[in-house]
Amino acid sequence: MAEVAREVKRASCFLCHLNCGVLCTKENGRVVKIEGDPDNPHNEGYVCSRLEHDRWKDFEYNP
Repeated sequence: MAEVAREVKRASCFLCHLNCGVLCTKENGRVVKIEGDPDNPHNEGYVCSRLEHDRWKDFEYNP
């Protein structure tokens, strides 16, 4: 079985004007999970339904 290269990066969400702080988990170079960054003073780990229900995938990986 191949080893999975996993990393977590801090980023900002740009799906609306608020630009919430997020943590993006990448596996083998592809984003697989986005969650709120609890250390971000703006959103304190909270995310909207676009991220909470993985609706971001419709934007990110739509051909």
